[in-house]
Amino acid sequence: MSTVDVKVPSENQEGTESILGKWLVSEGAYVEKDDPVAEISTDKAMVEVAAPVAGVVIALLKSENDEVLPGDVVAKIDTAAEKGESAQPSAKKETRISSPAQENTLSKQHHQSLESF
Repeated sequence: MSTVDVKVPSENQEGTESILGKWLVSEGAYVEKDDPVAEISTDKAMVEVAAPVAGVVIALLKSENDEVLPGDVVAKIDTAAEKGESAQPSAKKETRISSPAQENTLSKQHHQSLESF
């Protein structure tokens, strides 16, 4: 896994206090380079924080309404994950049905397993 930090931009920061106003993505979301991931608010302006790379957001390190400073790391992106991939393995196993015959077989197996209880 190769991770890249998402940092609060240092340019265009006007005002005396910066607050992480709103997350525009959630953990596990795939982002393209330059996609907005968060909004930083000051007493004078609102600035979007852009993804520095494409990948899957694996950690949001600050909460909404937290004070942030220019250069603070607010999130991490896994650059090894590709679009449609999850950075974390899913705990839930999905069964994909590819034909009516397979659906019928799975239905019978499910019915039999319920009868055994």
